[in-house]
Amino acid sequence: MQKDDIMKRFTLLLLASLIFLAPTDVWAQDNNSWCSTPGLTPEERWEARTDMQRRLTGKRFAIDGPIIIPMAFHIIVDSNGEGDVTMDQIAAGADVTKGALYHHYSSKEDLYLAMMISDLKEKKALFSTAVGLKGSCQERLRNLTEAFLMLPPKKRLLIKLVRRNINTLGIPTRNQLINAYQEALPNQVQSIIEDGIASKELKPGDPRLLAWSFVALVETVLSLHADRILNGKESKLEFVLNLFLNGACDQKATEAVTDLLQDLAATPTE
Repeated sequence: MQKDDIMKRFTLLLLASLIFLAPTDVWAQDNNSWCSTPGLTPEERWEARTDMQRRLTGKRFAIDGPIIIPMAFHIIVDSNGEGDVTMDQIAAGADVTKGALYHHYSSKEDLYLAMMISDLKEKKALFSTAVGLKGSCQERLRNLTEAFLMLPPKKRLLIKLVRRNINTLGIPTRNQLINAYQEALPNQVQSIIEDGIASKELKPGDPRLLAWSFVALVETVLSLHADRILNGKESKLEFVLNLFLNGACDQKATEAVTDLLQDLAATPTE
C-alpha cells in the first residue's frame, strides 16, 4: 500500500514537472513559432512573448540574438552612444539575464557591431531602391536624400554614432563597420554621380570624392542649427541639392560680374 502511494506521488510529481517544463522546451526550439502574427515588429513580438511567458510560468524566455538588437538599439541611442552604456544596463533594459546576453554576444563591442550592421543593411536596401529608380542624376540624388531624411530621428542618429565611435573600436570591428557604412550610403551616392558624369549631367570629377562631399552636406542639415534655419525636410532637401549641384554663388550676380569685367577689359585705357 505504501509502495502504491509512493508511485502515485512520483507519477503526479513527474506529470507536474512535464506540464511546467513543456512550454519552455517547445518555445526554446522556435522562439517565434507561437507568435507569428503578420505585421508585428520585433519589439512587439518580444513584448507579447515576454508577457505570455510571465503569465504562464513567471520566468523569462530564452531569447534569440535578433530579438535583442532592437532593444539594444533604443537603449544605446537613448544613452547617446555605445560608450555610455554597460552590458548590465542593456540586459536590464531588454529584460533579459546577463548570461543570456553574453550567450549571443561575447562583448558590448560585439553587440554594438551586430546592431550597427543590421541597421546599415536596412539602410542599404532602402537606398538601393532609390538609386535603382529611373531618372536624371538630380532626381535620383533627390530620391536617395529624401529616403534618408524620412528615416526616424533615431535611425538617422545611428549614422552619426558610426563616425563618433569608430576610433574607439578594435581594428577588425572598425573595418567591418566602415565597409558596411560605405556600402549603405557613400557607395550608393557614388553610383549616381558616376552615371551623372557619364551622361554629362555633372562636370568631370572624382566620383568618390564628390560622393563623400555630398554625404557631408546631408549630415550638415541634421544639426540643431539647420533645424532652426531650414523649415522642414523639404527645405533641407532643397538646400543640399542646390548647394551640391549649383554651388554657393549667385548665378546672376556671377554673370553680372563677368560681364562687367569683360566690359572693363574691352574699354581702351588712356
